[in-house]
Amino acid sequence: MSCHDIGHGMNNVVKKVLELMDAGEISADAAKTLAYTAIGSVHFCDGNEYEASECFAEQGRCSCCLEIKPTVFAFEDCPDLYRDKINAMETVRWRRPRDWDDYEILGDTICPECLERVYKNKFERFDENV
Repeated sequence: MSCHDIGHGMNNVVKKVLELMDAGEISADAAKTLAYTAIGSVHFCDGNEYEASECFAEQGRCSCCLEIKPTVFAFEDCPDLYRDKINAMETVRWRRPRDWDDYEILGDTICPECLERVYKNKFERFDENV
């Protein structure tokens, strides 16, 4: 049984981090570092990362560029146009922040521009390592 309280609690921390970034009080890089740390903290109590990053979807925010965008979709609800790219990236376990040395994606939402950029970057690096 997982601990939902820590996931929801860390989601509040991530919301505050994004609020500080939006207000210009911290940089986007600092926001990513703090959000990544908060999301990973759920593992101290058998929590769930998706609960700690729910605020991205709630705010219509891309969990890669951290911007509120007119078009942001959850990975499981992405348009058919992007389905092959999403499936390919999930094959190499790209969704989990701890799998990225630069924790490029923090949650389960992404804008089309970031999807294109991340897909290209991930598979260029992936192909070089095969």
